[in-house]
This record gives sequence, C-alpha cells and structure tokens, in this order.
Amino acid sequence: MCQVASKTFVAAMLAALVLAPTGDAAMCIRLSSDPQRPILGRAAVIEIKTFVPTVDGDLEPWIVRRYPFRVEAVSPRGRTFRVKVKPSPNPYTWRGTFRFNAVGVWTVRVTNFPRSDPSGCSKQLRVRVRAR
Repeated sequence: MCQVASKTFVAAMLAALVLAPTGDAAMCIRLSSDPQRPILGRAAVIEIKTFVPTVDGDLEPWIVRRYPFRVEAVSPRGRTFRVKVKPSPNPYTWRGTFRFNAVGVWTVRVTNFPRSDPSGCSKQLRVRVRAR
C-alpha cells in the first residue's frame, strides 16, 4: 500500500512541476520585414522570431513549430489584411510574404499573441512603405 501511495505522490508532484505557471517565462516574439522599408506593390518578407525570456532577463531563441500565429497588416487608413506565415527552415523563425498596396506607415501585428514585453519583444511592427 505504501508503494502505491508513494508512486501516486511522485506522479502528482511531476504533474505539478510540468503544469505549474512559470511567472514571466512567456514566449517572446520579434517581427521584422525585408526590406525594412518595403516598396509599394513589391513582395516583402515578414518574419517572426521566437524567444523565451530567461530568469536573468536575457532572451534565448526558442523553437516553436506548431503555434497558430495570426498575423495582420493594417494599412495607413485602417484596413486589415491577413498575412499567412509558416515555419521556415530556420527552427526559430516563421515567414510570410505580403505586398503593401499603399504608401505610408503600416502596422504588422500578431493578434493572437498575449502580450508585449519591454525586453525588446513586441507583437507589432511599424513599417513605412515607400513609393517605387
């Protein structure tokens, strides 16, 4: 009987460790575009790089391959467009392409990501699109 109770206790402790919240240890993302200042009508690459904050405040690359990122580009007039992203060959990066159809400042954002982090991570990017 004692062995059954101790196995149950060990299993419960392992479950608690695995399921316990980790405080500020949430996923962090960085958005970028290539080129940094896209040209009207030309394809730009939108990248998401995934990181995890460490206990000492640093960021380490983190492999995230099955998260359903929902990325949108919002035009200077407020119109919203979906940007499809998928995992790239780099295990820490997701990529998608988008053609900006208006000159001005656009916002590219991840809408299903829970927060921004002051440590250099963000769920949105401001992009200035220039004329040809």
